[in-house]
This record gives sequence, C-alpha cells and structure tokens, in this order.
Amino acid sequence: MLSKLKLLSVYFMVLFLCSCETWQTNKSIYLKPLENARVFNSDFNKVWKALIQTVARKEISIKTSDKESGVLTTEAVEFRDKLSLSAEFFEADIEIKRISVRPSVFMAVWEAGKYNLTFFVSPENTISTKVQIVCKIEAHNSIDGWRTCESKGVIEQEVFDSIEAKLK
Repeated sequence: MLSKLKLLSVYFMVLFLCSCETWQTNKSIYLKPLENARVFNSDFNKVWKALIQTVARKEISIKTSDKESGVLTTEAVEFRDKLSLSAEFFEADIEIKRISVRPSVFMAVWEAGKYNLTFFVSPENTISTKVQIVCKIEAHNSIDGWRTCESKGVIEQEVFDSIEAKLK
C-alpha cells in the first residue's frame, strides 16, 4: 500500500512538472498577435525625428543610422541581476518575463538578458510612414548559457506609443 502511494505521488509530481514545461513551451499560442509594424499619419522626416528622439529618451545607443535607406539599428541593451539576496536579485528574470516568452529550460533562473532593435522606416505615401521593428531578445542562465527568446511585443508597443505621442 505504501509503495503504491509513493508511486502515485511520484506520478503526480512528474505530471505537474511536465505540465509546467508544456505550458512554458506552448503559451505563445495564447498571446495576442505581435504588432511589429505601424503606419503613422505623418511624413517620413517627422517620423524619423520622432524615432530618433524615442531611442534617445530610452537611453539606447544607436549602432547604425541611415536615413536615406530608412534603417536604424541599436546597440544591445543589457540587463542583469544584482549580486545580492534581495528583490533586485531576480530583476533580469522579471524583465525577461515582461518582454518575452522565455525558453523552456527546466529549473533555469534567467540572470541576464539583452535585446537589440532594428527599425525599418519607409514612406507609404506623402502623408503616412510605416515603421517596422525587429526586436532580438536573448536570455542567459547558468544551465545552458544564452538562448533566443520570442518577443511579446512589449518593447515594440512602447516605441510605437512614444513615436505616436511625439507626432501629436
């Protein structure tokens, strides 16, 4: 009787842990579609200026900027945990969870992260401009190092909202 009880408890523990991993892996199907492009009712020059101001306000360093081709790339924005046993210790893990779907790695604690942005700005016509954002996010854990994460669109939304506000 006791061995059956142990076997049953092990079964439920394995079932619970596997379901957590399955949820982590497949939860992207429950997210709303990622908005990585938006058309603004403003000319190219005004949108480009608002984009530059937005990137500067977020204190992100620009790696390349080519207004002629409409492409702007940023340096990596890095964040990592503080080396203390406080709420700040899990800062990177919280930020990674906020902006991305974390990779499924059993028992991993994400202690560092980074992202970089590539913007493609193009005039739709004389009075509207399209901005597309590619956000590459990576997270680091001590089990298997750096892993690429799927963006939730949080950073993209923040940039679009900032551009929109600057154009008003």
